[in-house]
Amino acid sequence: MIVNCPQCQSRVEVEAGEIHSCECGAKFSVDEAGELHPIEPNVNTAKADGDTPTVAEVGVPESVEAHLPERKRSKIGQWIWCILIASVAIIVLISYLTPGSFIRLLLARLGDTQSQLFLGWNYYYGEGGVAKDYDKAVYWYRKAAESGNVRAQHGLALCYDFGRGVAEDHEDAAYWYRRSAEQGYFKAQLALGFCYYNGDGVPKDLKKAAHWWQKAAEQGYADAQFNLGLCYENGDGVPKDLKKAAYWYGKAAEQGHPEAQKALKELGK
Repeated sequence: MIVNCPQCQSRVEVEAGEIHSCECGAKFSVDEAGELHPIEPNVNTAKADGDTPTVAEVGVPESVEAHLPERKRSKIGQWIWCILIASVAIIVLISYLTPGSFIRLLLARLGDTQSQLFLGWNYYYGEGGVAKDYDKAVYWYRKAAESGNVRAQHGLALCYDFGRGVAEDHEDAAYWYRRSAEQGYFKAQLALGFCYYNGDGVPKDLKKAAHWWQKAAEQGYADAQFNLGLCYENGDGVPKDLKKAAYWYGKAAEQGHPEAQKALKELGK
């Protein structure tokens, strides 16, 4: 009998009860009544040449198809959660970087030394949206300093050195300068050098003054390089050596230090 292919509608001559293949690839059978019965391809044998059948050829099982909308909803939910988490993270980061913010204060109270340092700095200089308050500066500097933060130790030393928020006490200032300097903080090393040079809070000791200025100078701190140059020019704490004086003046002068530039000219270098 002659029938139309259920896929391409081309006319095909078939025998009832047998499986027939159309040129388009469709397979079907015809019963005695002439009704067509398409045959679904088998996933493992549909491709004679071994190629993997496509989803369109094999079809999607009803059990999977039924869950597709739910999966899409689940994926959308996951994206929404990711966006919310990212938004919260950005807000927290911005708050952390904003001086005087609630997040910064909360972290400081929870023991974050960097937040404590920033609060001490803000109250000391009256920055970050807060009024200058030396008492609060000392409070937060001390919190961070006692946890070993070198910048906070230097800040607390400044408070003692100039009597800001605490009674002026050069011994306590020298103590905190030393704590910071011993951890390598160049500004504290410079300040401790001055303590020894002038005998503030410690016995006067030009050798130790030169030692600490050397430490800071080797880190590229121009003020310390200039002071060390002075030591070598005058023989303060080190043997007098105009060549070394010129060297350290030169290092500071290269960074635009005006006094070092002047001293270098006076040495004729």
